[in-house]
Amino acid sequence: MAETTIGLSIALGVSGVNAITKLDKSFAKISDSIKTTTANMDKLNKKISSFKDAHQLIKF
Repeated sequence: MAETTIGLSIALGVSGVNAITKLDKSFAKISDSIKTTTANMDKLNKKISSFKDAHQLIKF
């Protein structure tokens, strides 16, 4: 009985570690996506600023 309980505890511990590892990888992917999105937004803002600057030049 005790051996079964120990074996079950080890199995649950390993699956718990695997679940945490998967969760950790998911958060890393989300973090990378946020960084990529932020970088893309920065590029877009620069293009908008350039367009506004060019538009101001055309006005005068």
